[in-house]
Amino acid sequence: MMKENRSIKHEKTHPKDLMSGYEERELGDMLSVSAQARFLKKHGMISAALFYKDMNSSKDLRFARVTRWALEKIPMPELTPGQRLFSGIKNSVDARIAEDDVNDFGFRFSASGEGCFDTAKMRRLYDVCENTAQRHMTDLFLRRAEADGTLCCPSRYLHGGIHNVPDFSRVLKTGFTGILADAEKRLRENTDILSEDFFEAMRLTAEGVVIYIKRAADYTEKLAACDKSFSGLAEALRSLSEGAPGNFYEAYLAMDLTMFFTNYEPGRMDVLLFPFYEKDLKEKRTSREEALSLFEEMFDNISEGLGHPAAVHMTAGGSLADGSPAYNELTTLAVIAIRGKRQPNMTLRVRRDMPDELWNEVIYNIGKGFGQPALVSEELYLDALTKDYSIPFSDASDYAFGGCSELLIQGKTFVNSTWTAYNMLDILENTIYNRICECGCFGEFLSEYKRDILKTLDELAGNIRIREFSLSQNAAYTLRSLFSSGCLDNAAGFCDGGCEYNFDSTNIYGTSNAVNSLVTIKAAYEGKLHFGVRELAEALAVNFEGHQDILSVCLNSGKIGNDCPEAESIAHDIMTLVFDELMKKHTWRENAIYRGRFMPTIVPWVDWITCGEKVGATPDGRRDSEALCDSAGPSQGSDRKGPTAAMTAILSIPQNKCAGTCVMNLRLDKTCFETESMRKKVRTLLSGYLENGGCQLQINVADTQLLRKAMENPEKHGDIIVRVGGFSDNFVRLDRKIQTEIIKRTEHDV
Repeated sequence: MMKENRSIKHEKTHPKDLMSGYEERELGDMLSVSAQARFLKKHGMISAALFYKDMNSSKDLRFARVTRWALEKIPMPELTPGQRLFSGIKNSVDARIAEDDVNDFGFRFSASGEGCFDTAKMRRLYDVCENTAQRHMTDLFLRRAEADGTLCCPSRYLHGGIHNVPDFSRVLKTGFTGILADAEKRLRENTDILSEDFFEAMRLTAEGVVIYIKRAADYTEKLAACDKSFSGLAEALRSLSEGAPGNFYEAYLAMDLTMFFTNYEPGRMDVLLFPFYEKDLKEKRTSREEALSLFEEMFDNISEGLGHPAAVHMTAGGSLADGSPAYNELTTLAVIAIRGKRQPNMTLRVRRDMPDELWNEVIYNIGKGFGQPALVSEELYLDALTKDYSIPFSDASDYAFGGCSELLIQGKTFVNSTWTAYNMLDILENTIYNRICECGCFGEFLSEYKRDILKTLDELAGNIRIREFSLSQNAAYTLRSLFSSGCLDNAAGFCDGGCEYNFDSTNIYGTSNAVNSLVTIKAAYEGKLHFGVRELAEALAVNFEGHQDILSVCLNSGKIGNDCPEAESIAHDIMTLVFDELMKKHTWRENAIYRGRFMPTIVPWVDWITCGEKVGATPDGRRDSEALCDSAGPSQGSDRKGPTAAMTAILSIPQNKCAGTCVMNLRLDKTCFETESMRKKVRTLLSGYLENGGCQLQINVADTQLLRKAMENPEKHGDIIVRVGGFSDNFVRLDRKIQTEIIKRTEHDV
């Protein structure tokens, strides 16, 4: 058989004037577009018409047409005199364009590559259909809208969410025009007919980005003509519309614009910006005060613009690619700037040689109750990435976090979010009702629970792979593809395995609840309680009603965090199984360079509340529908022997195998920070946990009485920031159930 020849070379010509009317060019000649596009444009749905212009084009190219048009049309933001950011998080790249869907049929696409569908409104399209063909078209539109909104994943294993940190390094090196030039070069040199649409999609997307920045420069220059306070912003935007950033402010602005085009994840700003800052500082073109104020402006913008609950992430400190410490003056300034801000989440990568000056600022932040930054063990993450995930140190050293605490390699990763919900207590509940009376001893029961874990983890992985495949069929985040390393090299989009690394941050809930429950079950099997396993199961089935004696025993049985060796042994055994099994699994989304990997994660977000609502009473003393534990730490209020006992117990979990991030929430009394001696003890406590195998610490310092007052009079306490389940937020803006669970956390002194 003759092999198909896919090496067909095409001469390509592109308009030189980027500002020419894209919509008119693409849809002006109705004979050059599909029947679907003609129908949609006739009824005012421009973005949808561009998407359906050529049904034989790849999804990447169809979405890119929309992206290119939207970036030429989305409204410019309202700017405040003296403002140094341009777009800002409130001015979304997905902003509604007035001339799109003018008749409100609920059918349009956004610049980021997502459908914006209202199927109830879309059904009104049937009323304007003139023939059978148009009714078939409307059927197609509705089926696509329904497919786009389907997660393809059973509710038992909720799964969704997308995080990545864009490739800031390339933006800072080549500028936006350099990225456009690269996309054009790839398209010219491409010889594979199946890759042609992807490279054209990237060219169109990059063209749209440059157009937007040119529009921004024109807009701010007009403002500057009337108000000189806009002059610096206008000059920087004009420079970025023509080339790479040349100074600290331009680099800062380039990073902010890149976040606007993608997802507002700041990444390692201190490391990325420092070479520009250091150079400008020497040349007296900037100052420490200016750098601090730029951080504060960006953090204010994110904190005020992001919804509740929501999270994006800045990662600071850690190591450089040569293994040396990455701490610099911008690291310290970022820690200072985050004070009093709910967002972005900030995580500090802690090495043993982290400077004392930085430690002092961190302890100050924690003691004042700012809840920022979270602390992670540099050694643990670098070891896990290089040894367990086979990532070269040069890449591993550039790890960062997205959203709450999803681990990724900056600029090179698509990681599905922690919305995955593997509920260990849900699995245990089923094992109890189906196995506990059949097993003759605890060893047999534990073996059955482990078998159930293996089966359900396999089912979970299969569900996630279906979800990933479904996303690849229905979505093409062309802007994220453009700003993710690997996509151009692999000629594959962000959703199709194009990124160099593809992870699933597989979130595990109810760990301490399950361990504590197993301790009680073991005691019941061994005859150490006044009831057996059958009586225990009967009490659980009726939510302990009429069984107060059994409930009391369950509440007071051994708990992890209270010097309970049995609980620690079970925790190590069970969590090693869960982590090892997940680490063996591969995602659907992978490429020729790197096989996608599952990453175990314990970052409970806010779902420790909703996950608990799905589970009945359990042997740890939980009543029906009560919340689960809010981190890898002891369940709320169950640890009564001080922070050292609690932290030591959680170190029994092999956290090095939970690289997706294993969060421990710790609540300290404000008196721990009253003297220098006490502050040193706090530092020793925190660093000791990280150095002995702890993954991440989130610390709250807010006394119970104050939190209760905030619940009663929220208008007087809007400034209280707390760490929740992987992110920070204003206490008074949280759901009352979450507030109650935060108050339940044990408050420790040192």
